[in-house]
Amino acid sequence: MLGSFLSVFIRKVASQRSILFWGYLGGGLSLIWLGLAQSYTALLIANAIGTFCAASFNPVIKTLRQKITPEHMLGRVQASSRFITMALIPLAALVAGLLGDMIGTHLTIAIGGILASGSILIFLHAEMMELG
Repeated sequence: MLGSFLSVFIRKVASQRSILFWGYLGGGLSLIWLGLAQSYTALLIANAIGTFCAASFNPVIKTLRQKITPEHMLGRVQASSRFITMALIPLAALVAGLLGDMIGTHLTIAIGGILASGSILIFLHAEMMELG
């Protein structure tokens, strides 16, 4: 909840691109930490950081989608986004389960964090530089 409440303040001091970049990076790094953590306290802190990051960048994503999508296509774009997200969950669970059996759950979560952190590469695209 803190991330959602602070997102209004964060938006006043940071650009949408910065919020997305740091949110994605922080979320991915928190997953790496979560996978490698050895104590319950470290798990709690890593989870809190990841949750804060997700709650901070999700409103920005939704706002951008509504801002740049033509009104007559907004429902289709939202539905397509949700469909793609929900359709990939079973595949991701299968891959994570198989990987978890082979190399262990801690390392599997850390690898997921590395992949999630790599998503910041999209912010190097020229059109992403235009985000305000």
